[in-house]
Amino acid sequence: MRSKEIVFLILLVAAGVFFYHAYTDKLDWEIEWGDDFLFKLEEFEFEESHMIDAPFPHVIHVMNRHGEVKIQGTEEDRIVVTMQKTIRRRTAEEAQDVANALKIVTEQTEHNIVLTTNRGEFKKKRFQTSFTIFLPEGADVTVSNTYGVVEVANTGDTNIHNSYGKVIVSDVEGPLTVKNKYDDVVVKNVGADCTIDSNNASVDVTNVDGTVQVFHRYGNVSLKDISQDAIVDASNAKIFCQNVEGLADVGSTYRNIILSNVGAAKVSGKNCEIDMDGVKGYCVIESSYGRVKLTNILGDLKIDGKNTSVLGKTLLGDNITIDTTYRDVELEDFAGETTILHSNGKVLLTPNPLTLPLVVKGRYSDINLYWPAGGQYPTEAENKGGDIEWKLPYELSFKKENSVSVIKAFMEETENPLIFLYTTYGTIRIEESP
Repeated sequence: MRSKEIVFLILLVAAGVFFYHAYTDKLDWEIEWGDDFLFKLEEFEFEESHMIDAPFPHVIHVMNRHGEVKIQGTEEDRIVVTMQKTIRRRTAEEAQDVANALKIVTEQTEHNIVLTTNRGEFKKKRFQTSFTIFLPEGADVTVSNTYGVVEVANTGDTNIHNSYGKVIVSDVEGPLTVKNKYDDVVVKNVGADCTIDSNNASVDVTNVDGTVQVFHRYGNVSLKDISQDAIVDASNAKIFCQNVEGLADVGSTYRNIILSNVGAAKVSGKNCEIDMDGVKGYCVIESSYGRVKLTNILGDLKIDGKNTSVLGKTLLGDNITIDTTYRDVELEDFAGETTILHSNGKVLLTPNPLTLPLVVKGRYSDINLYWPAGGQYPTEAENKGGDIEWKLPYELSFKKENSVSVIKAFMEETENPLIFLYTTYGTIRIEESP
């Protein structure tokens, strides 16, 4: 295919995508050409207010384009709507004519009130409309907006779709749903579940009495004080979760994941660092090409890693399972039945007094065990093509050195070792704890 044909094909596909979005009204921007396109335009401000007395439906739907929407719940049983009109024209007279024709449109049915404008009647727009709305506290609200800030407070069931703009929500009974892009989402004090779909910005959520779900990419996600589960599906996004009573189920790529004081954890990371401090329940981690740092894990731990290093301290669950490659594993102050599968790196272990088996199986791995306090634990170590260094002041019950080196200690009363270490072409070193 010739280069001209390739360029033509790309332009044809781009034109098709453009006209499809235009036809389906998925374009959130407008291009206007007219007689005054080349002239300098000035901005003129106008305002219009409208009041709706009770009784009226409990659900209010605000539809706006190119402007801001601010909604505030109050104790008064009425709705007060103010529309600010920012009009760009050459003269004040032209702007006044537009302002006189540009109106608030109210449509009321049995179930809801729709507040919008007659923007569609204007061939030449070049204006913005912003709403400030006071309504009864706890009313259900739906907002559809583009290109502007949406700020909502003291409402009930709240649904916000703001195509290109910041969203600020506070003190809502919930549930809350937010969808936006290219600007931040700030949420505080929600009385029920919260769902956020955003990208290319930051998401900051604090104090939710329910489950939080965030679908995100390219930015930061911060969740604090969540009474139930926190679920984050993200890519290229830094994730921070603190004080989550339920499960923190999070995943990201290329940006760090930080969890602090969560009920349980299920984490998936790629090319990133995973840092956890304080997990009350189980902890399951999938990681590739990254680093896992763990502190104060009280439940069972399972790590499935690839090219992932693991650094753990104070791991007190009943079961610990770690499978990783090419990076080091270092555990300190841990208990429970422990199984480590490892290759091409180092394993450094400083366990608590043992009551359950400790098993390490490595390939091309160095294993360094600092002897746990509390007794003479039945131990067996085997190394193919490498050395075993026994640095303890106790006699071995069995020792063999050739292509496969084997040692056994404290095996007089049992056939099953409490400590079993195996590797190939590395070094096993067993010594007293510092």
